[in-house]
Amino acid sequence: MFRLGRILLCVGGWWVACQPISSPAPNPPKLLAADTLQWRHTADSLLALVKTDTIFTDTFLAQAIKLLAQARQPEKWVNAWADRFRYHRDRGGIEYLCPLLENAVQQIWWEDDSHVGRMYLMLGFCLRQLGRNHAAGICYEKARQLSERFGHVTTRHPAGPIYKTLANIKTRLGENEEAEKLFLAALELLRRDTSMAQATANAFTSADIYSDLGIAYGNAGTPQKALKAYDKGLAELQRLRLLEPKDQVRRDNTLGMLLANKAAALAELGQLNEAALTVKAALQNLRPDKYNYRFNALGIQANIWEKMGRDSLALDARRQALRLADLPSSNIEPREVSKLLVAMGWAALRRGEQETAALLAQQALKQLYPHLSATNLGSNPDPAIFDPDPENAVAEALDLKSEALWQQYALRNDAHALALADSTTRLALEMTENLLEVVVYESSKLLSTQQSRRLFGRMLRILYVYHQAGDAHAMERAFTCSEQSKAVLLRQKVSADALLRQAQVSASLAERERDLRDRYTYLKNELFQHLTRHGQPDDSLGMALKQRIFRIEQEQRQTRQTISERYGLNLSQAQVPLTSVAAVRRHLLRPGECWVNYFADPDSGWVYLIYIKHGEDNFIRQPYREAAITDFIQLVNNAKVAENRSADPALWRTFVSQAHGLYRVLLEPALTQPAQRLTLSPDGALSLLPFDILLAQPADPNGPVNYAALDYVGLSMPIRLSLSASLERFYAGQPRRRPQYAYVGFAPEYTDGSLAPVYKGSALVDSMARRLGGRAFCGPQARVDTFLRYASRGAILHFYGHAEASDSFPDYSWMAFSPPSSKNNTDTRVTTNNRLGGPNQQPAFAAADYFLFAHQIYHTWIASDVALLSACRTGVGTVALGEGTLSLARAFQAAGCPATLMSLWEVRDDATASLTQLFLDNLYKGLAKDEALFLAKRDYCQKAPDPFPYFWAGFALTGSPEPVRLPRQWPWYYLSVALTLLTLAVAVWWFFLRKKTF
Repeated sequence: MFRLGRILLCVGGWWVACQPISSPAPNPPKLLAADTLQWRHTADSLLALVKTDTIFTDTFLAQAIKLLAQARQPEKWVNAWADRFRYHRDRGGIEYLCPLLENAVQQIWWEDDSHVGRMYLMLGFCLRQLGRNHAAGICYEKARQLSERFGHVTTRHPAGPIYKTLANIKTRLGENEEAEKLFLAALELLRRDTSMAQATANAFTSADIYSDLGIAYGNAGTPQKALKAYDKGLAELQRLRLLEPKDQVRRDNTLGMLLANKAAALAELGQLNEAALTVKAALQNLRPDKYNYRFNALGIQANIWEKMGRDSLALDARRQALRLADLPSSNIEPREVSKLLVAMGWAALRRGEQETAALLAQQALKQLYPHLSATNLGSNPDPAIFDPDPENAVAEALDLKSEALWQQYALRNDAHALALADSTTRLALEMTENLLEVVVYESSKLLSTQQSRRLFGRMLRILYVYHQAGDAHAMERAFTCSEQSKAVLLRQKVSADALLRQAQVSASLAERERDLRDRYTYLKNELFQHLTRHGQPDDSLGMALKQRIFRIEQEQRQTRQTISERYGLNLSQAQVPLTSVAAVRRHLLRPGECWVNYFADPDSGWVYLIYIKHGEDNFIRQPYREAAITDFIQLVNNAKVAENRSADPALWRTFVSQAHGLYRVLLEPALTQPAQRLTLSPDGALSLLPFDILLAQPADPNGPVNYAALDYVGLSMPIRLSLSASLERFYAGQPRRRPQYAYVGFAPEYTDGSLAPVYKGSALVDSMARRLGGRAFCGPQARVDTFLRYASRGAILHFYGHAEASDSFPDYSWMAFSPPSSKNNTDTRVTTNNRLGGPNQQPAFAAADYFLFAHQIYHTWIASDVALLSACRTGVGTVALGEGTLSLARAFQAAGCPATLMSLWEVRDDATASLTQLFLDNLYKGLAKDEALFLAKRDYCQKAPDPFPYFWAGFALTGSPEPVRLPRQWPWYYLSVALTLLTLAVAVWWFFLRKKTF
């Protein structure tokens, strides 16, 4: 009887629940208490039935969820969803459940709390199981934020199910820096948990996190750090004592996992014998039924065998791994199987088996997209499915496939293989573009752009074949490909900044963003000072600073997300549009100008040139050795050589030979007809090459040493550099306010003993400010805060002082300003030369608060027409393929400055002062920037006592050549004339009036 009553009650509740729920109105009717009570009781009865009836469990749960939503019971509603989630998870029904959860999250009617976090956590789990990592990452990030605010998002410690899982998703998306910070945050949470009851569970979680942290380090190309992480994970396991049997099994498997990953790091460091022994120990520790761990270990063992030259053993290990993946109960992710097949494909390519490699790549794609054919190489995934959830395993499989097809063409001249290589390479590039849009940190973006270089190089090779065959569109496609590979991060950054400026963000949000940026800058500089005082990034203070920086970064992302949602901006996908050959000719090319785009492909030994003139363009390939570029630069960029060997006949012979040889490779093909000016968009090491000193005509290597008589290209026509034609056209289209001053100059003085005095700066800056009309900040006035306040007020922004590029830490390339008057630094390091810095010049780290770092410039806004950096090495730094030189000059362009005059090596104070004054005089005359620099160099060489290129060729102009927009001064002139005429008219009138009176 009781059971019958319950059934009748449930049927009634079911009927109520099945009634359509109207969409919420702006002012919904007030719920009656009786209705709410009835819905709650019916829902409770349905949930009670779930515990005893498995046939209609999902139906009962669905109806209970509807009733609880009507009754506005958030906690019970989420608990019912949790029951439904567990029910489908345990029965393999994730694919059915996922869209239901997505819809449920959209229907949440209350403010954020821990229950909302639970919903996002469940949805994130489902999305991850379906391979939708990007969408899953968004859900886990929301769950992490709510866990930090409210707690209780998960019944377990959040370090594992939230932080670790989110970090693993970031690793898969190539966001290794953020993954590292999340892993470290998880470890910090575990360290704070001193509960003895959780000690064993936390130790296992810590070991797992160290294992995954090591993988992130390995992906980022730092195997030494990975090795340290694995050793820390092993140390966590060694602390475990008196384990239960189930914990002993877990310990063995975790130990095996850590040893296998450690073996991979050892192999990467070249310690192959130790790596082989370590992976063998890993396989011995792993339980036979731990299929996914054994699969991973066998893949690592295969890589080690391959590096040791034991290809047959490597193939056997991979085949064992594939057999494990075929077991019905293995549950090995298709993504991991795909990666193993790709590794097998590259091994086949090294053996010269192109067809096998292509088929293995096709099988790898089928693992990720089951609807594809495993044998038809023409079967590729639809790019429409790339955007929502990009996956680097797809890019890797497409990369292998396109390389195998390209090699088939190269061996057999197979046109069909070439066409397939073309379409497949385009797909791979599209996937890498999508991956680039979802990563946040610049380090991860840089790694992604450098990994895509192989694809761009292959695309240029394919297009060159088409061009040689007479394809009319090949050159246009090659130019677009070249542009796509240049200044990728810079194009994203300036585009997003432009959107933010146009949005007219509210004062409160703008203030919030500035506050976060200031805090971020302060902490970054604190970390730098800690490291330069011989601290370690992973000591207690270093870790604390990194965690504080991470929290600020998270707040910055949330603020930008708020701005994006409020103003309808898609900042993550903001990008400068790629320009075309026709657009360059129409909008950028000046009369008599030749534009040359370079793409350097050192792997193939070629450099590609695409030159554009009025009425002519071409796509050319030339032999290329990067070592030839660096060797030539070293001939002229050294002060000691310039001062002591400039008359050396041996140096003369080498210089004239190499300077003309590089001209024939890099410029002569584009200058078949004379040009009046050159714009060069370099690539790779070419970004550091002083094109000015290439010789258009050969010189007698055995003749008298006379550098003044050489036919330098840079003294016959203006030359400028361009990071990207697309970026330059974007800058040209941006509205720019007219500056307040024609000139704003800074000439710091260095009195604390850490940097050598600069003698010429103050007088030059002061005289130019008076002549051009502007502000001069010399000596103690030239401070960092003053620079940041006035940087955007001048058409010409001029810094004359010490600067230095950091190859190891590009963010910390610096410009040194005057220390505050209260500073009394006791650092006694002093340089006695008259160069404005130098590769061995180190700042007084105790006084680093008066340095302006590249990361600070990068995140500000500078509206000047040109930044003139009269300092050492402002145009050099780490050359990042696909991005350019990570220099101080690049930071100014990222800050919105369309042109910079930068130095490519140490520069002398006296030569810098002379060149700078000549350049500024020419700008004042209204000349284009490149012409102003050209004439300055020519005038200097005609008058200089030593014309060796070191003294004059170190400065290069990057960016817009347009004349500087000096503030209008003519109104004052005309006003004075008008006043004079008015005074004269009054005098004449008064004269005639008096004459008439008398």
